[in-house]
Amino acid sequence: MRLILLFFTFLYGSIIQFENLKPFYYTNQMVNLKVKILTNQEDNISTFLSRGKILSRALSPYVYEANLTFKAVDKPLTFYITSNSLIEDINLSQKIHLKEIEKVPGFCGVFANDLKVLNGVSSEYNKSDNIVTFNVVGKLANLEDFSLNAPTEKKSLNHNELAYYVIVPKNMKRLKFFYFNLREDRFVPVEVPIILKEEKVVTQSDISPKENYFSPLNIALMGLSLFLLFSAFLFRSVILTILAILLILFTFRDFIPKGEMFLQKGSKIYLLPTQNSTVIEITNSQKKVKVLKKVNGYSKVIIDNKVGWVKNEN
Repeated sequence: MRLILLFFTFLYGSIIQFENLKPFYYTNQMVNLKVKILTNQEDNISTFLSRGKILSRALSPYVYEANLTFKAVDKPLTFYITSNSLIEDINLSQKIHLKEIEKVPGFCGVFANDLKVLNGVSSEYNKSDNIVTFNVVGKLANLEDFSLNAPTEKKSLNHNELAYYVIVPKNMKRLKFFYFNLREDRFVPVEVPIILKEEKVVTQSDISPKENYFSPLNIALMGLSLFLLFSAFLFRSVILTILAILLILFTFRDFIPKGEMFLQKGSKIYLLPTQNSTVIEITNSQKKVKVLKKVNGYSKVIIDNKVGWVKNEN
């Protein structure tokens, strides 16, 4: 077989092989496609993929290998090969045939060769709800599509690890969902036990303070502030004006930066100010952030338009 390939290579100039191309791929799954390029002369080949990632290497002066990783979606996808003697642009969209999967209840939207849940932590959120946080890692997984379709879920993707949290009723004892295992070609169940820790969320605004501007308490305080301002204007009272201003400052005390700090490269940003909280981001360089407040050795900061907690020693 190898001799036949070499014969046609020298006859036609080059041969491009898609070694592991499958008859179909599920929509949204990640694809790893191996491409082998055979040429009839020593050449310096360059490759480019219009979307996704590519890793190329020379196996010999006449044989090159490219590993393409991309998402199987209904969008244009072109693989470019260029050298002194070769110019090819291959429309991979015509080779990747999509198939819709028949979803089961509880499907999280992820296709993967393997998927694991790490660092699962459950804490009391309020009188009726708990908050569950965990990290998700997977092999050849479309983690950005992970969702449990909960109205209060939040997620943050950092490299190949997804940080996720969701608020659930207190009577829920475990969180169960399914992902689709590409190797086994079946839905695989995953369970996250909900076991409360002693650590508690300090306040509900510790999760995402920008969402709590219009909490019932803040609405009541703002209404009282407007009433005091109106009364101050009506009666021309300095005391009422000062009281209204103080009340406004008190209402938005958690949203006013208390200063700034520098985070070193590699600093961990936590979802909550607790020892076992989920890491939602790791800084890749030194960053200047605004500090909202400090609690129990942690500082609540705004970083890249997100809110999280850092240990004060960072």
